[in-house]
Amino acid sequence: MSEGKIITFGKKAVTIQNDNKEQFYAPLENLEDLIIPFLHHPYTPLYVSFNINYKKFSGQSNNKKRYFAYNVKLSDVKLSDVKLPDVKLHT
Repeated sequence: MSEGKIITFGKKAVTIQNDNKEQFYAPLENLEDLIIPFLHHPYTPLYVSFNINYKKFSGQSNNKKRYFAYNVKLSDVKLSDVKLPDVKLHT
């Protein structure tokens, strides 16, 4: 699996960028459910792991094809960098 961080998101997809500045397009249906709530909070870097489909791409960035990403999951390695908002539990 590859690793990167989500740098932008919209109604249909997110853009993931790796350390080499390569970008990947991931439709929301290819994201782990745990990721979605984090997208709607003030931006905190979300590090993810994912697989790449080299047969499909959506545009280009930095003169490289933006290949599709799938099986996108929060990264176990860098999840500690994510700051969670205060959560109040109701009992």
